[in-house]
Amino acid sequence: GFRWSFYGHADVSVGISLAVTLLFLAVCVAVIWGIFKTGYRLKI
Repeated sequence: GFRWSFYGHADVSVGISLAVTLLFLAVCVAVIWGIFKTGYRLKI
């Protein structure tokens, strides 16, 4: 992450960082998919 880019030493492992990032991406995609599926507050 950010600390590693300066000092070459990270607080957490790369695997955990990647897993959390992918989990966040999956949650965002699921929310967007749900909005498009229901048409919630979308105007055409």
